[in-house]
Amino acid sequence: SRELIAQTAGNVYGYCRVSSAGQKLDRQMDALLEANVPRENIFADKQSGADFDRPQFKKLLKKLKHGDTLVIPSIDRFGRNYAENPHLWHEIAVRRGVHIVVLDDPILNIIDSSNLMQQLIGNILFLVRNCYAELERRTTHERQAQGIRAAKERGVKFGRPAKPLPPN
Repeated sequence: SRELIAQTAGNVYGYCRVSSAGQKLDRQMDALLEANVPRENIFADKQSGADFDRPQFKKLLKKLKHGDTLVIPSIDRFGRNYAENPHLWHEIAVRRGVHIVVLDDPILNIIDSSNLMQQLIGNILFLVRNCYAELERRTTHERQAQGIRAAKERGVKFGRPAKPLPPN
């Protein structure tokens, strides 16, 4: 990945994401830094990948220009929205001419958007991987809902405990 990134001429940016504020970005940040992404060019969100309404992702999109490189640790960190992911991926890689490097799945790398065969293979694999990311998100939500239902059936109370009111 380092050699591939070194071949590109523009700025190098990184993006990482975790789904909730309690999760840590350390592993992804380390991978981006190891790939020679400058720390000041790394954008990170602690928010679900279900849509692209993420503050740092929006800032990143404003910065990306033709010839720049976007490095992401894995495709599911980009997003988990089966409908929107391909459109935004195409917008970044083809329309804007931004190189994309996926650290854990190099077959998805787009370094030359004019190479139609690379685009075809990359797009097919992207759609397959994207589908799995969306299915994983849905499965997680279903399991979470099942767990909550089962806990409620066992009498588990959710939320903060009720505070007793003063007698007056």
